[in-house]
Amino acid sequence: MLLLWALSDEVDSYLGFLSANARHLVEARREATVLSNGGSGLLARESLLLQMRTGNPAAFLARRNISTPAGGPNHCLAWLIECIDDAILAFPRVAAGPWGDVVKRRVEQISRARTIPAIAGCFNVGLHRVRPSLGAMRAAATLRNPVYSRTLELMKRRDSFQRLPLQFSAARAIATSALASLKTWQHMELLAALLAAQALVEQSAILGAKVELRLHLLVGGAQPLATCGDLTLEWQFATGALASHRRAHHEAISDTFLEMVGLKAGSDRADIAVFLRGNRIPVAIGESKYFEKENNARNQLSLAIWQIVKYADQVHSDSALTKALSRLSFIFLPETAAVAQAAAIAAQSDEMPIIVPYGSTHQSTYFEQWARRLLSSVTAAPAVSV
Repeated sequence: MLLLWALSDEVDSYLGFLSANARHLVEARREATVLSNGGSGLLARESLLLQMRTGNPAAFLARRNISTPAGGPNHCLAWLIECIDDAILAFPRVAAGPWGDVVKRRVEQISRARTIPAIAGCFNVGLHRVRPSLGAMRAAATLRNPVYSRTLELMKRRDSFQRLPLQFSAARAIATSALASLKTWQHMELLAALLAAQALVEQSAILGAKVELRLHLLVGGAQPLATCGDLTLEWQFATGALASHRRAHHEAISDTFLEMVGLKAGSDRADIAVFLRGNRIPVAIGESKYFEKENNARNQLSLAIWQIVKYADQVHSDSALTKALSRLSFIFLPETAAVAQAAAIAAQSDEMPIIVPYGSTHQSTYFEQWARRLLSSVTAAPAVSV
């Protein structure tokens, strides 16, 4: 979670804003004993000892407030930059993955930020390794410079990922802008998967089974997106690969034409697929659709239902098994009047996939219904337990 936060657009925006406003950062002030020509704050005993040691009757010591780039509100900036850097360094292999360009850009931004004098002073004395005190945070909060207010906001965001339950903070992060460079439709798909996983864990507990939720949000690797006991959830599962031996005539002809011009045939991919551990045949499918205009709702809902059935048919050639897989699946899309009406109808049917309107007050209820249906089906299968 911290890595995805470190690669997010909001961190990118923050570091860019920090570099653009580097000249306006304030200097901290601290008390120090300094040589003085007089005035307030003179230290009589220390001055007398200094005069005796040096033989200079004009040598005086005083307690003064002096300016320094280290400490104070700038401590918050240095610590936050170090947190961003640590999150990236903890996963060096990410630089070779799909977010390689984002990682490179972030590393360059961090390097520039470290050279800002007001921040470099904190690094020079090692303050970047120590969490800022409440005094430093209060000092930052009183400044009008928006760099400091944005710093405190990001510090709170980072803390929220560590202090809240993992599934809650992950789902909330995916529902906002706190993830690394993902399209809106990708946010929707990941959010649907996490909410589904959370529902499986909660319903398993109700059924008396203690199931641990494990998340692997660095998608694209060999690990599934989420693991809930014996169930795993994967993102963008290629269902077409399961049905390559029984391609329809029009698909086979298209594949031939594509091969002739040097192109590969596309593969159908379910947004979310749920498996029993050790089995590569999905036991449920999830389809997410994102749209902004309400008049697109019916078309997207129609497409989602069609795709669920198509993917189920690619998994099972038998019509009865296709129907069984379809009823254990779910569809996730923004709430509109049409979607809400369809969701209510689907909830009353034992044959249709569950339709979950995103943002609806009944969103969690529909996911719970889906999870109960899936768990009942899975536990009823021979030699299978969750």
